[in-house]
Amino acid sequence: MSRSRSIISALALAAALPLAAGCGAGDNSAPSATSGSGVTDTCTGTIAVMAPYGDRGGDDGSTMNWARVALDKFNNDRGTAFTILPLPVNNNPAQGVKAARKIASSQVAVGMVGPKSSGVTLAIGPILDKAGIAWVSPSATRTDLANGQFKGFHRVVPDDSIQGSTIGDFIAGPLGGGKVVIVHNPEPYSEGLAASITRSLAAEGITPTAQLVAPVAGRNYRPVISRIPRDTQVVVIPFFNPSDADLFVRQLRATGRNPKIIAGDAVFMPSEFTQPGTYVSSFTPDLRKTKAGAEVIRLYQEIFGDFSPFGGPAYAAMTSIADAALRSCKDGEATRAGVAAALATTNLPSRLLGNPIQFTPDGNLKNGRFHMYRITGSDYIALD
Repeated sequence: MSRSRSIISALALAAALPLAAGCGAGDNSAPSATSGSGVTDTCTGTIAVMAPYGDRGGDDGSTMNWARVALDKFNNDRGTAFTILPLPVNNNPAQGVKAARKIASSQVAVGMVGPKSSGVTLAIGPILDKAGIAWVSPSATRTDLANGQFKGFHRVVPDDSIQGSTIGDFIAGPLGGGKVVIVHNPEPYSEGLAASITRSLAAEGITPTAQLVAPVAGRNYRPVISRIPRDTQVVVIPFFNPSDADLFVRQLRATGRNPKIIAGDAVFMPSEFTQPGTYVSSFTPDLRKTKAGAEVIRLYQEIFGDFSPFGGPAYAAMTSIADAALRSCKDGEATRAGVAAALATTNLPSRLLGNPIQFTPDGNLKNGRFHMYRITGSDYIALD
C-alpha cells in the first residue's frame, strides 16, 4: 500500500470512529503551520476537541475532522504522538457544560480546540478556567468573550467588533447606505453581531429603521418579514444557521421586495446559503480559491468528502494548541499549565488564514480581518 493510501485509510478509520482518540500519519503535501522552533523530540498528550459531529450535515463533521487532519499533519511533521479526545457538542450550552466538566475532572486533556459557538463558550468558560485548561476556538466571534472574563480563552478568528465595522463600512460605502433593517436571532452570536453592526452604522451616521427578532430554526418568517418597511434598502441578517437564512431570503423575495441583503460569517456555507445577489462576510479567505487551502482540501476531501469554511480555522486552532504543547513539553509529556503559558507566545505562519497566528493578551487574534463576498450564480465571489 502506498504511503498516501495508508494515510487516507488511517484517517478514514478515525472518521468512522468519532469517539476514538488519535489519528494516523500526516500528508506531506499539506502546508505546515509550525513554530519553526526546531523542537522535534517525541511528546505525548491528549488534546480535546469540542465541536459538533453529525448533528446538522457536513459542516458539523467538517469542524471536527479538520482538527483531526491538522493534528495528524502536526504529528507527522514533528515526530509527536498527540492524540484527540473528541467531544461532540453542537450549539447547546447544557451539552457543552457536561462535556467541559468531563474533561475538567479527568485531568486527561492538556488543552482544547473549540467550541464552535459563542453561546457554548460563555457556558463552559468558567469550568475550563477553574481546571486550568487553555482553549482555542475556531469560530466563536462574540466580542465580549475576550474582555478578560476567561483567562484561558483564545481564538483564531477576529471578533464581531471587527466584523460589525466591516459590514457597517460596506453598507455605508459600496452599498450607499439608505434605510437599513437588522433581523437577528435571540442567541448570543446573533445578538452580539447585531449590536456591533448597529454601533458601526451609528459611527457612519446611519440608524437602522428597525431591529427585529426572528426565531432560531424557524420555518415561517413571514410575520417578521411583514414588519420590514417596504422602502427598506438594506436588510442585515446575522443569523446563526445558514439554511434558516436561506429560507428567510426566499420568503422575503417571495413578497416581491428585493432589498440588498447582508449575512454574517455563520452563514458562509456555499452548500446551504445559495441566494444569488446576497452578500456574506467571512473570517477567512475562501479556502477553495487559495493555493494553500487547495493543498489541504485535496487530502481532506479524499478522506471525508465534505467541505466547510470553518475547516481552515479548525485546522489553525488545533495547530496552535499542538505547537504550544510541543514547546512546553517536559520529560516527553505536555501539561495543562505548560500549554496555557506557551499559547501566549504563539507565532505561527498560516497560509490558510492569510496572516500569522499570534494572540493578544486577552486571547484575540492579532491583525485579524473579515472579508466580504457576493453570491453570483452558484459561487461566492470575493469583493476585496
